[in-house]
Amino acid sequence: MKVKLKDLQIIGHSFQTILAKEIPVKVAYRMIKISGKVLAAYKEIGEIDDRLVRKYGKPVKDEKGRDTGRIQVPPEKMEVYRKEYEMELGGEVDLGVDLIPYECLEAMGNISPMTLNAIAAFIEDKKPA
Repeated sequence: MKVKLKDLQIIGHSFQTILAKEIPVKVAYRMIKISGKVLAAYKEIGEIDDRLVRKYGKPVKDEKGRDTGRIQVPPEKMEVYRKEYEMELGGEVDLGVDLIPYECLEAMGNISPMTLNAIAAFIEDKKPA
């Protein structure tokens, strides 16, 4: 299953919301496997940001002109940094996970529509008649 990198933060948060609940073991196990892969893929976003900050950033100096060891994107390069960052986040990552059977939704108890929407791509679309 492929998801856009930019959607991983919302998806990850939604999985954490569900994982904080007491749910049946079978559902909990599947959610843990999926969320582990989501969080591993989410790490890629941080790597993209780090690479672009190094590409467009400049070392930050303290008030005495000494290097602080930090790098920051200056205002004059922020627009090009943001455009490239957004372009990179438009890419997809294949999580290679099994979908959650529709029948397992009830076992999750009450969840908000926002949470359900965020994980909808991970649910089998076979609704009971």
